[in-house]
Amino acid sequence: MIMDSARSMERIVNDVLDFARPIRLELKEEDVRTIIRRVYDFCTTKAEEKGVNLSLDLPAEPMPVVMDGVQLQRALVNLVNNAIEASDTGQDVVLVAAFGEKARFIRIRDHGPGMDKEALEKLFTPFITTKKGGNGLGLSSAKKIIEAHKGTIRIESQQGTGTEVIIDVPYKDKGLKGE
Repeated sequence: MIMDSARSMERIVNDVLDFARPIRLELKEEDVRTIIRRVYDFCTTKAEEKGVNLSLDLPAEPMPVVMDGVQLQRALVNLVNNAIEASDTGQDVVLVAAFGEKARFIRIRDHGPGMDKEALEKLFTPFITTKKGGNGLGLSSAKKIIEAHKGTIRIESQQGTGTEVIIDVPYKDKGLKGE
């Protein structure tokens, strides 16, 4: 029990330190589908344990993006895990990637209980959480990573119908180097 508590405290301290530090991106062009597949593989066990159906909807064509794949994967794992945790047994969580004119779109859709307007307004506020055992930094960190890539994140939700996270990541390097 002491070891579990120590690991939990260490994770919280590391999360706070990671959040407080500026994000340093190691940018290179990668196929965002590869990152999404890694996220899918990483999150499959959690989905299976909860009885949630995790699926992918990716285009056949490559989706090159100048990015830090490790950081983007970290943000997406957090978002997919949140969707899985919000879902009940038998519900679906879908990861979708699509082409846009100036961006690559990544969507994470769950069919959980959804959120009201008040909860949506507080989503990206650090240290505010409704989850047991959460520290309120997951969504804030994901947003910080996505914005460091000059991308955007928005969340649409309606009570009773689920939640969708929409991430737009520019597909060209728009002055990311050195920032």
